[in-house]
Amino acid sequence: MTDPSVRVPSPPFSEDLLADLHAGVLDPETSAALWPLVHADADAHAFVTTLDSVTASLATLNSREASHERIPNSLAERINSALDLQSGQDELSAETTVVPFRRRPQAWLLGAAAAVLVAFVIVVIGTRDSEP
Repeated sequence: MTDPSVRVPSPPFSEDLLADLHAGVLDPETSAALWPLVHADADAHAFVTTLDSVTASLATLNSREASHERIPNSLAERINSALDLQSGQDELSAETTVVPFRRRPQAWLLGAAAAVLVAFVIVVIGTRDSEP
């Protein structure tokens, strides 16, 4: 029998709560009170069933029965040659390209001037409207 002092959420249950229940991290009283409610709720039960299948799939990945197909040698060679070519180009461009610290100081200055002008117009219009 469940303890009446244990607060148990009601459906719909959050996915986080269902995942915690499935993982066994909830306290035993809450877990015992929650499982019958989860089995009675179709959506919650479907979610927990999905978690069961994911857990089973992950367990087979670690077993010796799982099939581990190797990548074909021709594909591995193509990938490695593309990576080597790319890294060679990166090294070359890093040595020969000089990037200026500031490309457009004029654009920065123009933006600052525009901001000052807008602030000035707002102040002038604001003070003109407040005069008697």
